[in-house]
Amino acid sequence: MTPTRRFALPTIVVALLAAVAVPSPSAAAPNGVTVRAITWNVCGAACARGATQPLASQAIRAVRAWNADILFLQEICATQFAAIRASLSGYEGTFKSQVRSGRCGGTGKHGIAVFVRGGSSNERWVNLGGTEALTGPEYFLLEVDGRTADGRTYTAATAHLRVKCDPEYDYAECMPITRNARAEQAEAIVDELEWLVHDGVPVVLGGDFNMLPEDAPMGYFYRANAGGVGVFDEADAVDRESTACDKAQKIDYIFYSAAQFRDLDGDAAACATTNRVSDHRLLRGIATLR
Repeated sequence: MTPTRRFALPTIVVALLAAVAVPSPSAAAPNGVTVRAITWNVCGAACARGATQPLASQAIRAVRAWNADILFLQEICATQFAAIRASLSGYEGTFKSQVRSGRCGGTGKHGIAVFVRGGSSNERWVNLGGTEALTGPEYFLLEVDGRTADGRTYTAATAHLRVKCDPEYDYAECMPITRNARAEQAEAIVDELEWLVHDGVPVVLGGDFNMLPEDAPMGYFYRANAGGVGVFDEADAVDRESTACDKAQKIDYIFYSAAQFRDLDGDAAACATTNRVSDHRLLRGIATLR
């Protein structure tokens, strides 16, 4: 999608970890129990062309380097998910197919995934709608429950919102269709998650929303002091770095429920210069439980 404004590229110095450049949020971990999250659209079929490596090893190294509690993945082949799950000891993963791709091999399943440290429970998904054709991808919110270091239950949820139209549409016709679909999907996500927040459950939401922060449907997520009507704060709200590798465009997010979390921080990785598997930057966040 074409952004309505451009975002400055990161100016901090970012250390490279193998083929993945790992970002360094400016704030040190505050006192209290923290929840660390990573979200990454790995472009598993289109960019990595279904190959499990080096995608799996890059994702695992990023998790270990950040000591992440949660890993959200979008556009991942089922085979790539299986490779990560087989080698990422100490975490439990859940996958939800959204479309089939000939590049994914095996089952051809291509979708979204959540890994949480330790065991997960109560795995579920919600169809977000916004699909105009039966042959196209379906869109889901994937949720799992995990436990924090002090034993509190939290919900981790991910989604990848609509970006394309059917091939017969030209760009001008497509834009209002995809814009309306993302608005519908964003509202459905918040409708599903806000009742958990109001019941006192900490919620971490990450994914590729294919929208800029100022796009109107993003107001469903942000709470009132950030100009929205939602229940979330954004981890990378201070500078909102670009999450695209080939353009200045912020479309990937990590949100924490404002009622349960404080002291948020976030940062986007630099794109790998060698063995690059995705056209998205890896994004990570941290927040402290209240």
